[in-house]
Amino acid sequence: MIGYASYYGYIKNYTRQPAILVIDELDSHLHPSWQRRILPTLAKHFPKLQLFCSTHSPLMLAGLRTGQVQLLRRDNKGKVTVSTNETDIVSWSGDEILRNLFSIVNATDLETEEKLERLKTLRQKKRLSKEETRELNRLRRTINKNLLSSPISHDIEQLVDSLKKTIDMPSAKKKSKTLTSRASRPRSARRKSVSERGTGPK
Repeated sequence: MIGYASYYGYIKNYTRQPAILVIDELDSHLHPSWQRRILPTLAKHFPKLQLFCSTHSPLMLAGLRTGQVQLLRRDNKGKVTVSTNETDIVSWSGDEILRNLFSIVNATDLETEEKLERLKTLRQKKRLSKEETRELNRLRRTINKNLLSSPISHDIEQLVDSLKKTIDMPSAKKKSKTLTSRASRPRSARRKSVSERGTGPK
């Protein structure tokens, strides 16, 4: 865009001029890292640019604020309805965006999704036949095995360790500081402090 403007001799401060840009499928042919970066980059270099674009990428929506997303959905009667995001899409993961904005509950392969749905159906039944009970147990073992071997299992372990360190660190520092403070006081000062507390008015 900048090279195009330079070639055609646009005014020097064109990046500061009000403008409207319409792009269909802005995420097309972009690496996922750039899908997440393209909107903030355009906003940085063209602060007065009003951009209208369509996308099917959850990463394009990451970081957008309330009301910046127009969601197009087709209802049961085939009519297209429009709604908007009621909250900021900040700190959301790709799975959270897919689940809440793209209506993809399980962001995984179709086979695993079918097994999860079947497991959910069996668990909701009040009574199971012997065959259904065996199927339920088999699905539990398979899904647990697959989940434990997936990258998310390692990510969860790292997150838990990080949270433990974050939670324990302030209390550990405070406790260490208190012990250091007490240990650094002379014995006579500590005895005097105890004596003074015991000789107050009754």
